[in-house]
Amino acid sequence: MIKRNYFLYFCFLLALFSCKNQKEEVLDFNELSPDSKNDFSEKADGEKEKNLFFADSLSDFTKLIIDSLDFDKKQIAKIDTLFFPDRFGASSSEKWYLKTEKDSLVFYHWNFKDSIKTFNTFYNWLDCYGPKCQSIRVGDKVSFSKRSACFFLENKDLYYVESSKMFDFEYFTKLFDEEEKGKKFKFVVIQKARKKAEWFSRNELGELVPLKF
Repeated sequence: MIKRNYFLYFCFLLALFSCKNQKEEVLDFNELSPDSKNDFSEKADGEKEKNLFFADSLSDFTKLIIDSLDFDKKQIAKIDTLFFPDRFGASSSEKWYLKTEKDSLVFYHWNFKDSIKTFNTFYNWLDCYGPKCQSIRVGDKVSFSKRSACFFLENKDLYYVESSKMFDFEYFTKLFDEEEKGKKFKFVVIQKARKKAEWFSRNELGELVPLKF
């Protein structure tokens, strides 16, 4: 009887350990998320005007994104923090975040002089991702954030967007296509909140299809 109890206890521990190992892998993206304590609704008028000046200095395509999402430009603030892709000598970058009562969003765009630098930056970022320097392979089923997140990788551009809401990825991708940017996509990585990433690429017909190995 005692031996049987030990056996049942061992089976219980084995099952418990197995369940823990099957938990979804979540990579820490907190360093990219806006501070939850920030509240732009309480910012002084001078700070809002500063944000408006910054928003007006952004590229036409980024302004189009802001307008299409119906954001108040006075709510947008510049991010001065340097992140991993900034180490690779981008020709230009745009980094901003927004926090409202209903949503918080971060937007990153790095532009490089050629595709070699763009892809090198992206692959190196995946090779040492986040504060724990996680190594990720293209196509890995991981969660980059507990929030909604997506990457857009073009020949000369790398975009990252993260939102606390479940924003419309299809609409976002369509916006790139309408501006003749989506046709250059090397990868599109879409990850819904608390889900695993889905990887897409362009096929020979120019269609965005799930990445296969």
